[in-house]
Amino acid sequence: MSKLIEVIKSFKYSVNVKDDYRNIQKLNGFFATKTNADYLLKTCETIVASNNKALMLSGAYGTGKSFLTAIIAAIVSGKFNFNTDFKELKSKLDALDGDYAKSLSRFSSKKYVIVFPDDSFADFSQAICLGITSAIEEYKLDIVLNSTYHGIVQRIERWKKTHLSAGEKSPLNTLFFIPIPLM
Repeated sequence: MSKLIEVIKSFKYSVNVKDDYRNIQKLNGFFATKTNADYLLKTCETIVASNNKALMLSGAYGTGKSFLTAIIAAIVSGKFNFNTDFKELKSKLDALDGDYAKSLSRFSSKKYVIVFPDDSFADFSQAICLGITSAIEEYKLDIVLNSTYHGIVQRIERWKKTHLSAGEKSPLNTLFFIPIPLM
């Protein structure tokens, strides 16, 4: 039976966009049909053409929304070259219609910062702020957010420079309670 049926190693029952958008092997396993290739292309076009508008994908469980989102995130993140990294997906799309792959390859020249909310916060504002902070670090952007957290870090660094002599023990090894206002 194993000679007749082979399970594709990249196939899994679910997709975690945050974990899988960098997994080229898994993304190349995308099952390209005319319908989902249309969705892929139209969604990329909408993202690139939009002026800070929200985009919502909806559909029944198991219809490929997360997989589609992971592929789009990989394409527009600027971390990959569509023509070289997505060879398998490109050949599947070329088999449907050569215009799909050609159109999608132009989106890989656009670079978007992919931000995932940090799911350790119950408050969505804090989750987004920490997600943005993580994305700034990942993309090595020269941006400093004006936040309570960064204000505290800056004050501690300034304090260390101005108040610690060479032999003095740092009180940073002790426990601090710093009130942080919740948004």
